[in-house]
Amino acid sequence: MLEGDLLELRNFIKEIKPTIVHLHGFKAPFSLARKSLGIPCIVTAHHGGLVCPAGALLNSKDKICTVAASGNNCLPCVLKNVKGGTFTFPLQKLTPFKLRLVIGKVFNKIPFIYYVTPIVTTTVSIENKKGNGKIFIIVQAY
Repeated sequence: MLEGDLLELRNFIKEIKPTIVHLHGFKAPFSLARKSLGIPCIVTAHHGGLVCPAGALLNSKDKICTVAASGNNCLPCVLKNVKGGTFTFPLQKLTPFKLRLVIGKVFNKIPFIYYVTPIVTTTVSIENKKGNGKIFIIVQAY
């Protein structure tokens, strides 16, 4: 039995008469309300920032990322999100990963330098979030 706000939410869903509900936010109340009406739903649950160094689960071309997180795979995406980062990509691409990592760790220990620190520490941030496998978007339907 639904009461209060859940009853209002159920009535709202009933009024718009959807054939399916896509839940992204407020999953629990929407799920309870739509279940009472017998309407199927798809739940999208993800937090890209947990596994994606760029935080979006998208590649640098804004397409769904299908490769494993790594210093080389993620560099263009992460640099795209750093002011001035895309201009440094050709140079960073030529710089060996281990050297970029050492430079980034050094810059994390010294006072922040505007523009420079965010760019040269991208490899460290990638390494900190690197997963062991591919990045997936999880979708559950019921």
